[in-house]
Amino acid sequence: MNKYLLNFYILIIFIALNCGRETPTFKDPEDENPVYTEIKGYITANLTLKDSPYYVVEDIYIDSSFGIMIEPGVELLFFNDRRFYINGNLMAIGTKEKPIIFSTFEDSTWGGIRISNTNNSELTFCIIEKINIEGDTAGTGSVRIVYSEVKIENSIFRENRSTHGGAVYIFGSSVVFANNIFRDNFSVVAGGAILSEISNIEIVNNTFYKNNSLNFGGGIILSANENNFIQNNIFYMNTSQTGDPRIEIWPDGSGINDTAYNFLAYGVLNPNFISENDLHLRTGSPCINAGNPDSSFNDYNGSRNDQGAYGGPLGNW
Repeated sequence: MNKYLLNFYILIIFIALNCGRETPTFKDPEDENPVYTEIKGYITANLTLKDSPYYVVEDIYIDSSFGIMIEPGVELLFFNDRRFYINGNLMAIGTKEKPIIFSTFEDSTWGGIRISNTNNSELTFCIIEKINIEGDTAGTGSVRIVYSEVKIENSIFRENRSTHGGAVYIFGSSVVFANNIFRDNFSVVAGGAILSEISNIEIVNNTFYKNNSLNFGGGIILSANENNFIQNNIFYMNTSQTGDPRIEIWPDGSGINDTAYNFLAYGVLNPNFISENDLHLRTGSPCINAGNPDSSFNDYNGSRNDQGAYGGPLGNW
């Protein structure tokens, strides 16, 4: 047989044998060459997209002497009740197209994020989901911020469960929340989305949707804070057995409270979201051009502030 014809037949057989085969995009943790990166213990280097997704097999820590950056698009998947302890500074800066994801590995639950004694941490374009510490009777906050300065922008907190502060618990801290979505978070005792104590809190242009407390305050609870600046937010379909399911300030009149220009839904009031899963506003929504008229709060296109997560200078996401 002509050697060229023989080589042609061999090539055809090789293609036929390999046709339809797929390269797996994810492997079981026991495989020798998994396509994720296992991490545990103290983190001393930045977390990069090329090594993502990260599989958190034991608790991870940022020491007080370190500052760590997480690149856009990175996924951290936590196994069982593993936690992320941040005592140094964390810069988790994602983008609209490439958010940073903090979630569970498959169907497990995880123990959340603990931020303590930091003075310059930031989470932007992050998705924080599926934390569950409600079985811990002392559990405070799926994300707990203590004695720290933190800024959180353009991020989504969803389906988190805790004893106090379904999404976030704050104590003795200064925290800015801008243009975030809090949805479907749950607390057993108090604060379906946020519980803040003895802190300085700024909550501007956020959307609080379907958060629930089994007991007190379905949306946010502000307790003995020094300053509360709460403007241009949407509170819709948050529920609790007692207390105001939207904004509960306790004890009433504590600190300095500025809670103007919020959409505080009750009765048949409806912000008219595009859909259950798209919380942008429909044309004709009562929340359009209803935020603070000061030009510093204007939408990214220069018009008056729209209430909720998609209004204001950071609302184009």
